[in-house]
Amino acid sequence: MEKKASILIVDDDINTLKTVSMLLEKKGYDTATASTGAEAMARCAQRFFNLALLDIKLPDIEGIELLTRMKAIQPATEIIMVTGYASVESAVQTLKSGASAYISKPINLDEVLSTIAQITEKQRLRFEKQQAEDALRENEAFLRQIIDANPNCIYVKDLSGHYVLVNTAIAELYDISPEAMIGRTDTELAALSCLTQEDADYLEAYDRAVIQENEAKL
Repeated sequence: MEKKASILIVDDDINTLKTVSMLLEKKGYDTATASTGAEAMARCAQRFFNLALLDIKLPDIEGIELLTRMKAIQPATEIIMVTGYASVESAVQTLKSGASAYISKPINLDEVLSTIAQITEKQRLRFEKQQAEDALRENEAFLRQIIDANPNCIYVKDLSGHYVLVNTAIAELYDISPEAMIGRTDTELAALSCLTQEDADYLEAYDRAVIQENEAKL
């Protein structure tokens, strides 16, 4: 079975810890337990948990305060608050404090499993999106290095003639910074760089011809 998310179960009731932990492990989750707030924070400091089931009433700390401290240690850990003192006010308070969900005691195991599955799936999608964005940024940075190292003039314009990408070579040719070229047309650059208006008119006419004829030109 494919390894699923890691879950920390925090409750001062030993029977609850054993029952919930056993159930989740049978479903393929990697579990750890803690019976006090101090123990829970120590475990969070040692490793990352995808999710924590957190009892709102613990012997050494209130669940809301523990939620805040655990989020400070592991911001990406999702928290499900569990309480035997259910009320609309306490539910709103826990959600405002950063909890992802709120479950009342006695615990309904089907509800727990369903809630965990929904939260961890959303978390997985966020992680994958973040990884893709990080990889894209790395690729863009690598491409940027290649483009800037090229001695030839490289640039990209949008259909309205505004520069959206330039390399160092063309910026040096125009005697202007690459950042100053982005978002500007050749006519606008004629007033800011060594590009003449005559050159700007030629380049813009050239671009229009490429767009209208839809074929490359030398």
